[in-house]
Amino acid sequence: MKQDYIKMASSYQDEIKEKIKGLTKEEAEAKLNNDLDDYIQNLAKQQKENKSAEEKKELTIDEKIEELYRHPAFMQEIDFSKPLSPDLEGLMRLKYEDEDPTAKAESYKDEGNYLFKKKQYKTAIENYTEGIKCKCPDRQLNAILYSNRAACHYHLGNYRSSLNDSIFSRKFKSTHMKSIVRGAMCCLQLKRYDDVKVWCDAGLFVSFDQNTTSRCEATVFNCYYSIPK
Repeated sequence: MKQDYIKMASSYQDEIKEKIKGLTKEEAEAKLNNDLDDYIQNLAKQQKENKSAEEKKELTIDEKIEELYRHPAFMQEIDFSKPLSPDLEGLMRLKYEDEDPTAKAESYKDEGNYLFKKKQYKTAIENYTEGIKCKCPDRQLNAILYSNRAACHYHLGNYRSSLNDSIFSRKFKSTHMKSIVRGAMCCLQLKRYDDVKVWCDAGLFVSFDQNTTSRCEATVFNCYYSIPK
C-alpha cells in the first residue's frame, strides 16, 4: 500500500514538474495568477447558474474579487485629479493621524492568533475581520488575515466561507501555501473533486517552484489521493 502511494505521488510530481519546466520565477507566478483568475471565472459562472432568486441578491465570487481590487494594496499610483474611493480616502486620512492602519491590522491579527490557539474561533474571526477592515496596504499581511480567517471558518465547518477567504488570500499572494492547502481541503469537504485537483496542482506548483518540501505538501498529496476514483 505504501509503495503504491509513493509510486502515485511520484507520478503526480512528474506531471506538475513538466508543467513548470523552463519557467522563470516571474513566469511561474504569472501562471499561478492566471490559473487562479480562470478558476474564479469558472466558479462565478457556476454560482450564477445555480443561484436561487434569493441568492441572486448576493455577490458572486468574481463580483467580490472586483470589490477587492479597490483595496489600497492593489493601487499602484493615485490619481489625485479624480475623486478618491472611500477606502483610499480613509487610508489617506489615517496617514495624517496617529493610528497606522498596518500596525492596527497587525494588532488584530495577533489577537486573532491568540484566540485561535485557544480554539475560540468565532471571536478570532471577529478580530481577523477587523484587521481586514483596516485596509492596510501590506499585501502579505492581508493574505495572512484572510488565510487565518479561512482556518477559523474551516474549523467551524463553514467550508464555503473558508474557500472564499482562501481565494481572497491568494489574490493578495498567489503563492500563499497555507491558503492553497486550505482551498483544497474545503473543496474536498464540499465534494467539488475537480476543484480539489486545481488547488492541489497549485500547491505542488508552488512547492517545486520554491524548491521546498513541507507538511503542507504532504496535505496536498492526501487531498489529491482522497478524491474518489
